[in-house]
Order: sequence, then C-alpha cells, then structure tokens
Amino acid sequence: RSHPRTGTKVLASGGTRCNLTTTLGPLEAARLFGAAGGRFLRDAFRALPPAKVRGRFEALGVPTVEDPLEKVFPASHRARDVRDALERWARGAGARILCDSGVRGFERANDGWRVHLQDGRALHARRLAVCPGGRSHPRTGTTGDGYAWLEALGLPLVEPVPALVPLASPARWVRELAGVTLPAVRVELRSPEGVLLADRERPVVFTHKGISGPGAMDLSEPVAREE
Repeated sequence: RSHPRTGTKVLASGGTRCNLTTTLGPLEAARLFGAAGGRFLRDAFRALPPAKVRGRFEALGVPTVEDPLEKVFPASHRARDVRDALERWARGAGARILCDSGVRGFERANDGWRVHLQDGRALHARRLAVCPGGRSHPRTGTTGDGYAWLEALGLPLVEPVPALVPLASPARWVRELAGVTLPAVRVELRSPEGVLLADRERPVVFTHKGISGPGAMDLSEPVAREE
C-alpha cells in the first residue's frame, strides 16, 4: 500500500511510544513464539539479541529505558525518535526511500528482479528483500498483499491465524466479571486432554465478550492454531 511517510507501524507501536525490544535474553525471547517459531527465530536472536538492539539504538542517538512486562522504550517515549533514527541510518548507508509508491507485484528478470509499482513504473534490482508485513491494520500498510506474492514464487507459507487479539468465551462467569482487571496472573492454555500448550504471566482484563489484556492476547495465536 502507498504511504506518504516512512515508519507508519513504528509510529503507531507501543501507544506511539514504540516498545522497540525486550529485556529478555535471546533464548527466552525466542520461546515466546512457540516451539516452531522459536526454532525458526533462534539463530536470528543469537545473531542480534535484544541487548545488541538496545546498543545499536544508543549508538544512533536513541537511549532506552526499561518498563514493566520486559518492555524497552526510547527514553523520550516518542516513537518518532525511533523512526527518525532508523531513517537517518538508512539514508546514511545510501538507501533511496520512495514514499507514495505502492507495489503491485514483482517478477524475476534476467539480471535480478523487476518490481511493478501502482503508478505504472517498474524498478529493477539485483536482489530483493520482501518485507510487507502480515494482514492487520490496512492503514499501516499490512493489507496481506505479500501472501500472494510469495505463493506466486512457489514458497511454502504457514497458514496465518489471528494473533494479539482478545479471546471470546461463552462462559457466563467470565462475562459476569466484565470490567475486572487482574494485574499479575498466570494464564495457561491447555488442550482438552489437559496438556499445557502455552502459558504467560501477564495482566488480564475481563470483558463482556471474554478476556483481553496482554495475558489473553499473548495466547491468541496458540489458541487459533489449536482450533
């Protein structure tokens, strides 16, 4: 999707404060993505652990501070500072940034790749990094276009499921607790046989439809996978 500015998702993250990494170590952070996700991300976290992410932002002029729930924010609590630092770094490395240049798709070319833009232009590149995000908030650019692009290349995709969303419950007692917040609880997801599938220690908020808050949202992906 075309956007007039860079870093739309960065600017919206963390309630516009941008929780840019975690205080957890690399292995602990990888485990939060489940068994399969942890195996996939383990090497990446080892190569660039959260501590190095903080160090890089310090070097870019963005000091960081720690918050509850293992979160790390810029000391200014302004997502714009994170976006601006990343943009300066990219431009300083020679990157050319094109805004208002939505992508229609791409194809292999003899010398690399041809990228087709929505305005009819075509760009040529020897190498191509595709980072379109998933499918969540269309106004941030995450419209799901990338799924079709990657499938057209013959790459296998893991079926996407809802993640970081509240959980609905038909239980009457859950709805009767609507408005109640538990700041520090252990939330467990178990199979019908009682096998522990995932667990988190996070705040939980009861709603008129089910449960919300970090504890519920962190388990939404394994719930969707199990269903």
